[in-house]
Amino acid sequence: MEKTDVRSKTTPVLRRVILTLLLESSQTDESLHSVLLLQVTLGQAKFLMVMENLNFDRRIAMQYDLKGLVHGRLAPDSAQVRLDQNFLNDMKRLRLHLNPYLKQDLQTVIRNDTAFLSGINVMDYSLLVGVDMENHELVCGIIDYLAPYSLKKKLETVGKSLLLLGKETRPTVIRPSEYKKRFVDFMVKQFLVTSEL
Repeated sequence: MEKTDVRSKTTPVLRRVILTLLLESSQTDESLHSVLLLQVTLGQAKFLMVMENLNFDRRIAMQYDLKGLVHGRLAPDSAQVRLDQNFLNDMKRLRLHLNPYLKQDLQTVIRNDTAFLSGINVMDYSLLVGVDMENHELVCGIIDYLAPYSLKKKLETVGKSLLLLGKETRPTVIRPSEYKKRFVDFMVKQFLVTSEL
């Protein structure tokens, strides 16, 4: 089995995330990311990123990994983490909904966070949504946000676009600005408020 040094792939993006977070203190006001940055000095500066555990002290009955794309995003019912199509099906079946004020707040933080990620050339992130049936709450946060739109990702976009020619679907890997738009549009449309049910 071939070993891969993950640090060599994520370090430039992690540096951009850290520097941007440190320079833009206004970003933390209305944002989903809850990140603690610790600086450790051992000859050279190193950073450790500690993120909030969304499921801590909760009874999560269902969990969804949402990318804003339905095609090819259906997990079996037995899956521990479900996908976008499962979320759409379950939203109506289980009557999961937000009040209009919470939906507006969620839209604001999703727009802020995706603008931030798109601005540093990051894509392929997800909104992790947990359903706490005991407390009747949805908990969510953006995850997997250390994937830069690299040459490899650009080639993947072109290759998958060619394979999908003539079909009504688009590749999952797209430019950060397009990814942000698709992601935000999906989240705005699919999180239902009480009056939409």
